[in-house]
Amino acid sequence: MNSTKSASTINAEEICVDIIVAQDYVLMEFAVAVEILRLANRVLSFDKFKWQLYSEKGGTIGSKSGASVETQIIPKSPRPDFVVFIGNSDPFYAALDVEKYAARYRHSGAKVILLAEAASRYIASNLDNAAEHTTHWENRTLLEEKQGIYGIKSSLAVSDGQIVTSAGMSTTADIILALIGQYISSAKLLIVSKILLHDEIRAFETLQPEIVATAQKGARMLNKAIKIMQMNIEEPVHIFDLADQIGHSPRWLERKFKSVMGCSPSKYYRELRLNHAHSLLLNTNMSIQEVALASGYQSGFSIAYRQCFGKTPSQMRKS
Repeated sequence: MNSTKSASTINAEEICVDIIVAQDYVLMEFAVAVEILRLANRVLSFDKFKWQLYSEKGGTIGSKSGASVETQIIPKSPRPDFVVFIGNSDPFYAALDVEKYAARYRHSGAKVILLAEAASRYIASNLDNAAEHTTHWENRTLLEEKQGIYGIKSSLAVSDGQIVTSAGMSTTADIILALIGQYISSAKLLIVSKILLHDEIRAFETLQPEIVATAQKGARMLNKAIKIMQMNIEEPVHIFDLADQIGHSPRWLERKFKSVMGCSPSKYYRELRLNHAHSLLLNTNMSIQEVALASGYQSGFSIAYRQCFGKTPSQMRKS
């Protein structure tokens, strides 16, 4: 018996989404997630995306903005295609055990999306691989200062197997659009994006705007250097040219990176390119050679990738 599904069958499949909110949840993140699912159904002309609202104890859950939603208790055996955790403005909020429920959803095979504060709580419960995740830059600062957790990534989102940690806020749109893009055509995804007036879906590895706190001396030039790096992944800029573009010497750039970022500009740039490659490996069908070239590697890609992630590109893709 041929088990291959036709395109029309796949198109008609319902995609189930669980949305979990904490008390005082971030209304913007909730609204963006739900509205994109609703708009996708509108563009498709049928309800392909179904969502349910949950919380730890069920009942009415309010946001700090004054809006409230009715929720059910998080199921013991959930079966959605993906789940979105929406926290509140407190990254140390203990009432919602994100690690516990994320594990429950991972066990069910669902993709787990952790926004901002929810991502922070997950990171705090998984210190061994904190450097493999991200959260909002404000939360990252708090985790560093209050809990001594360093090395958290500064990208908009990070996909690590079934877990996606993210900065939340407006990034929510990029993440949900990327997710529904797996289930609808590119043309229809473009329509949804245009209805939102969302000009482009930012890649997960895009850097958050506030990479370095603006109060830090030299932050503006350092942020400018980082953005130049981010815009030149495929054809890396030499560090001497990078320094020249921001109007400083290579020595100044080296000192500033080491004092603020804790590493050399070359190392930071290399990790940025490898994170870009990692995202392409996990989220596209590009060949490993294509991924290498798109990440600025004419040679030596597999060695550099293994040094960063502990596996070769082919091993990572298989796992």
